Amino acid sequence: MKLAQIDYLANSVQGPLHKVNPLLKTALLFFFLAAIIAVNEIAKLLFALLLLCVLFLVSRVPLWQVGRLALYPAFFSLLFALIIAQGSPAAGAMIVLKAVGAALSMLLLISTTSYVELFSILSTFLPALVVDILVATYRSVFILLEQFENLFKSVRLRGGYHLWRVAINIRSMIGVLALLVIHALESSERMHRIYSLRGYKCAGPSKEDLGAFNYVNREGAAVKPLVKVKCLKHIYPDQTEVNICGLDFIVREGERVVILGANGAGKTTILAHILGLLSPVEGTVEVMGLRPDKDFRILRRYIGAVFQNVEEQIIGPRVYDDLAFTARNEGMPPEEVHRLVSEIAQKLGIEGILDKIPHYLSSGQKKKVALAGALIMSPKLLVLDEPFNSLDPCSKKEIIELLNDLNAEKGTSLVIATHDMEVVSGIADTVYLLCEGQIIARGSPQEVFSSFKQLEQAKLEPPPLLRLFSSLKAQGLPVSIPQNVEEAEQQLLSLFLKADSS
Repeated sequence: MKLAQIDYLANSVQGPLHKVNPLLKTALLFFFLAAIIAVNEIAKLLFALLLLCVLFLVSRVPLWQVGRLALYPAFFSLLFALIIAQGSPAAGAMIVLKAVGAALSMLLLISTTSYVELFSILSTFLPALVVDILVATYRSVFILLEQFENLFKSVRLRGGYHLWRVAINIRSMIGVLALLVIHALESSERMHRIYSLRGYKCAGPSKEDLGAFNYVNREGAAVKPLVKVKCLKHIYPDQTEVNICGLDFIVREGERVVILGANGAGKTTILAHILGLLSPVEGTVEVMGLRPDKDFRILRRYIGAVFQNVEEQIIGPRVYDDLAFTARNEGMPPEEVHRLVSEIAQKLGIEGILDKIPHYLSSGQKKKVALAGALIMSPKLLVLDEPFNSLDPCSKKEIIELLNDLNAEKGTSLVIATHDMEVVSGIADTVYLLCEGQIIARGSPQEVFSSFKQLEQAKLEPPPLLRLFSSLKAQGLPVSIPQNVEEAEQQLLSLFLKADSS
């Protein structure tokens, strides 16, 4: 049983418990949960579990499926009981029974109450901060459960789990739990950055700041670059030192720029400084004439970002909530928020999934949702880190078309970090070639791709089409480096026709 199926049960099944007033139902189940926690007799706990089973049957929710999710807290509570029960079977049994009862109570509530009803109820009597934490937790549970399942599969594949070898199983699960805690801490740090970028409770710029900041009128958009990075140096917490030097990195308004380099070349470091997530130890980083790390609250409004791991970037429990996140935090009225969400969803073709849980979308759909969330406030600059990873050719083509349309219609500048050579010609005006922290080349895709030596130095493999036409050109044939398959086809047809006519 997956959590998405529970969401389906809450919205589609029409059992008696689904029809109970949501506020009354929530209050009763929380009271029941408190009673389970307070009771210290095994017989009463068993009766409470029996009562929960009856409620599942009455509500037409399949207990045998939903109850499987209660095995997670049951297992970890058993590990906890073995540590603190001090040889008392009764104390250990109560810990496990309370954990199972609490889990079943919450599962009964969320499988008979839709997300919208549940959080609207909580919003009426809980502080906004607490509701925000619960919403973030609701989303984070999906990510953590997937990580747990992946870690557990890895343990089984590597012989760390055997049905009857309890000691090995306990040792393996303790290791999995420790890794899960580490993953949760790392994930929470990345999600904090996402929340800040998308405007959550962020101290906005004062009216004086906004009045003084006008990028176009200050020095002229045609003269002053939108982004400028010069000889950047950063030291990470583990003392890893990254230097980005060589040619200056420049992005002008309306320009499509690709940072091309192998993994570990420094692409993500450049993007993190442009977004203001990292501060340079040395060098120059300017966005619209300001320092991103110092003037984050101003620049945040003008920059959209799509990260490599979009799973953690999508922070809303539903697709609709994720798209609406920034607009809501800007204090826009609900009608305006709904209009913006509807417009961007229609633009990206995701109207049909607005009520879906993001975790179970396809990779292409998740990329579109993350892109929509970044674009909803019409940013001047869109920063994308490896946006084509894990996409099938059809989804990749759709994303490229969307980005090019956005650039043509609204003049949004694009900064894209990738190592995918196949897409560069169709998405870039200017390419920067990055090799071990050095910007070694700058030019159009054709100019950069024409230097095989530099591509090899950057540990990149030229596309087959590029190698073919470079070879033809070297043999004296009248061809140029094509930007796409269609252009290559036209050149080859032209050659064949000339050959036939002669």
